Amino acid sequence: MCCMDEDEYIIVDTREPDDFLNLVRGYCDDPVYSRKLDVGDVTKFKDGRRIMTIERKDISDFYSSVTQSKRKTGNNKGLPRFFAQMNELMDYYPAYLFVTRDVDDIKYTMEQINVNFNPNELYGAIASALTRYQIPVVWSASKEQAARITAYMSKKHSEDKVLRMMRSKPKKDIEAVDMLEQFTSRKVAENLVDEFGSISSICEASLEELKDVKGVGTVTANVIMSKLHGE
Repeated sequence: MCCMDEDEYIIVDTREPDDFLNLVRGYCDDPVYSRKLDVGDVTKFKDGRRIMTIERKDISDFYSSVTQSKRKTGNNKGLPRFFAQMNELMDYYPAYLFVTRDVDDIKYTMEQINVNFNPNELYGAIASALTRYQIPVVWSASKEQAARITAYMSKKHSEDKVLRMMRSKPKKDIEAVDMLEQFTSRKVAENLVDEFGSISSICEASLEELKDVKGVGTVTANVIMSKLHGE
């Protein structure tokens, strides 16, 4: 069955191991599909809209993404993979970073990186996620625990009250405000960013949802939709 036929569903990235995929399927009430994701490892959709994105890392992947892997193409070219991923997650708020700490995985990681291991690099990356990118970090002891937490978060993000509460980013996206100011006043641009959080979320909004924002009338809403969708 095509996932687009469902009102609510979860996508797990194809790079995630089968045991994690099966755990998510076992704990989540919604249909769970394995598909390639451009951003994140787990995404919850409701009515065709992305409402939750999770980047999941075990310790070995976390360490290599901070210290070794760098993006070779795109806007984040040259950045360590971890920081490029945090940049991308900011466009899909609400987003979360899951770090899975299996005991065997920590032992394996320590053996692989040997004397070059510097825990401060991991602590610095966690601090950046929490402060610079304002992305919550969720620690889990195992993939099974991560899957359980994913299931509970999926339920919560389906509630309309929670969806409204999570609409805005904790930190205003100044670049988004600057872009919107080309089509409307600075104050209205700020109101839009306060309400939706990012340009990508504004692009997904309906005409009526845009008009619900203070200062946005029918004409302004139509102009914004036309400009952002390149019409």
